[in-house]
Amino acid sequence: MSVLVRVVVATTEGPSTVLRVTEEDPAVRSVVCLGRTTTALPISRAYDAFVRSPTGVVERAVGHPAFRVDVSAPIDDGDSWQLGLYLAHRLKAAGRLAEDGVPAGLLLWVTGAVDGDLAVRPVERVADKRRRSAELFEAAAAGLIVVMPAGQEGAFGDPPEGAEVLAVDRVVPVLRRLGLADAGRPPRRRRTVLVAAAAAAVALTVAVAVLPEGVPPGAPPPDPVSTAGATTSEAPPAATPRFASASVRLAVLERRPVAGTPCNGEERLLEVDPGTETPSGVCGIAARAINDGDGPGFVWLVAVAEGTFREYAGQSRSIEVATGALAAGETAEVRVSAPSWIRRPLVFRVLMVLAAEDRQDVSRALAAVDTMSIDALDRLTGQFVELGLDVRTVRHRVLPRA
Repeated sequence: MSVLVRVVVATTEGPSTVLRVTEEDPAVRSVVCLGRTTTALPISRAYDAFVRSPTGVVERAVGHPAFRVDVSAPIDDGDSWQLGLYLAHRLKAAGRLAEDGVPAGLLLWVTGAVDGDLAVRPVERVADKRRRSAELFEAAAAGLIVVMPAGQEGAFGDPPEGAEVLAVDRVVPVLRRLGLADAGRPPRRRRTVLVAAAAAAVALTVAVAVLPEGVPPGAPPPDPVSTAGATTSEAPPAATPRFASASVRLAVLERRPVAGTPCNGEERLLEVDPGTETPSGVCGIAARAINDGDGPGFVWLVAVAEGTFREYAGQSRSIEVATGALAAGETAEVRVSAPSWIRRPLVFRVLMVLAAEDRQDVSRALAAVDTMSIDALDRLTGQFVELGLDVRTVRHRVLPRA
């Protein structure tokens, strides 16, 4: 099967068509937008976790960690969008997704949640979703396939005339029906950045800079070494220097506005000694893990504003995480903001965990850090110490801008 497929995500408010799937810089967070606008939908945060490893399943399948998906109608909450967007990504990777109004040979109406093992989980209000899609079913000119979790056929009712129904408990049968089951996974792309700040308000991002030492950006490569007079025997490759966690420095920087500009405008960064009292007017902080050693390692870097709040107006965030390889000379950075409406002193906490290589137990433990209380983060920090990891934590108190 090589026909183009249009994917429709079923919602209780009506069908939402996937208009476009666009690869984004790995440095930014994935986002779902309404109709090619800059309006980020409420599911964007959950969608980013659904895409990016280690929590997500999309990156494992298509080899890329960040996307923008544009849809025709709002998708506000729940998990029933997961199966539709997963299939849209698989179709996109195979060059089979019908985008931007291109005619499609097949219409895929989908509802279902997907877990980390690609099992399809039941969802709620299937009958309402079917009722809201009545006009779509009547007007469907292309072949129609209805996909839903196994056991929910009764809630859906009689299928539309001519439609094929796939009620599944795993994703694989749908991939086989679409001719995607044997599609090989693209090679994983090496990330040159851990995470980076995006200027667009629709992207809630983590800022990461990769700062190579010695060679200025854009400089040509060094001239090759002459081999005149060399023997035919090759020297053995040099051993990769071992990672020394003691060579990684943790720096805290205050984010201060440039004179006369608001906190969401131009900023300057000022490195500070954590715990030192500073003047008022701080927009937030940045935390950096700087590898001054000769060997590569792996870093988990977390910055969080202590308190019961998690999200603020204007899409500022109270917690950010960067995870990834940290080569010699590289810097990983995360940034968090002080909410514009807070005028009292605010404490930011930074946690840095280091290891010689990626550890899935650490990544899994930090996958849910967005929803952790400070007490839970304290307990997790103690567990990392018990595992023998290099763990550093600092707190910095600031006075937000008046």
